[in-house]
Amino acid sequence: MAKRAMVLPTNLPAGMDEWLPEQVARAYDVTKQCTKSTSVFRALSDRRAESLGLSGLCGCTVLAIISREAVFMAHYFEDRSFNPNSEDELDGIPLTPQRAFDETVIKGLYEGLSHYQRSLSQFAGHFQRAATAFLITPSYGTGNRPVRDPYRPLLSQLKHAVQDIVPDLTRTGAWNEVQYNALDISSADLDDTARGSIVFKYDPYQQDVYPEHLAGLWFEYQQLYVDKW
Repeated sequence: MAKRAMVLPTNLPAGMDEWLPEQVARAYDVTKQCTKSTSVFRALSDRRAESLGLSGLCGCTVLAIISREAVFMAHYFEDRSFNPNSEDELDGIPLTPQRAFDETVIKGLYEGLSHYQRSLSQFAGHFQRAATAFLITPSYGTGNRPVRDPYRPLLSQLKHAVQDIVPDLTRTGAWNEVQYNALDISSADLDDTARGSIVFKYDPYQQDVYPEHLAGLWFEYQQLYVDKW
């Protein structure tokens, strides 16, 4: 197989406004263009490159778990999983934030929810050695006046569930949390800049590079992860 080079950002952070939207547009859309919370699993083989991404984050939460064997990425809508509307119901019973979270996040991680949301449990064996997790959430408060994160109890439950499924993620440094300043959903910056966008890229055949395998995760103006082997 002919070697090739992964397209990487060359001017951080300024160049991300051009590079990241282009890469997300070429990647497999983790949201699957639906209004449900979703998750995607990809094995990292020696035969094909992989690219997962999404854009338009303006209050949603993203979970990304990466090892040298695979990547798992999940997207959770704020108003579906953390803060349902007061009139929302499930089986005729009002949806509280805890119940919505249990049904769309915790249940999804352990059991999966149809083909839109693959279970992490099903693929846990791919993340047993040197896995790294990133939980990307909106921030609250500005400047020197932070406020209590209203979703912290739920996010702690998410972390506990993931580490229960993948014990390797209890290692020091294996779990990482990243906060972002959420824009309004109508903001043009969600379409024209790197704001609210994330992409994972993997290529097993990097041109003129040793080691050949390269994997990386980029969010807004940051490179969150890079691994070569």
